[in-house]
Amino acid sequence: MNQKILFSIIIFIALFFGVFFAWLPKYKEYTGLRFQLEEAKAQLATKQEYFEQLQKISDKLKAHEPDLQKIDSAIPPKPDIADVLRFLQSKAQANGLLVEGVGLNNSLPVKEFPGLKITPLSITLAGKYSSYKNFISILEKNSRLININSISFGTAGEGLISFKTQLSFYSY
Repeated sequence: MNQKILFSIIIFIALFFGVFFAWLPKYKEYTGLRFQLEEAKAQLATKQEYFEQLQKISDKLKAHEPDLQKIDSAIPPKPDIADVLRFLQSKAQANGLLVEGVGLNNSLPVKEFPGLKITPLSITLAGKYSSYKNFISILEKNSRLININSISFGTAGEGLISFKTQLSFYSY
């Protein structure tokens, strides 16, 4: 009978060590992997929710695309000074004004709106007052955001008036 008890104790100890050394590490590994799986599912759900929100925002932006194009036209990404100068010269000539001079300064950041830049420009035109008035009207109706900061005038000779105009335009 002692042999049976001893044999039972040895089997019990072997099972205990077998469970302790074989099954318990695998169970810990299993619970760790299950925890990682739950974390991954939570991260996936969070990312899916994030991308759904991005899609909704994208759809809203697409609905306002014409308005955004108007804003891009009014405040383009680059100052494109050559484009502004071509526009000013063509509109001045179309209204019978002579471009006598152009002065350009470097773009400056706008403190109130980070990322927005303002580029000052001065243009001196010669012509009649009615022509200059039409030119200013065209600038006001232009899709590009152009500020007229100051206007000074004097005589240019031969019955013409010289208009020195300080302008500024915006870009990102």
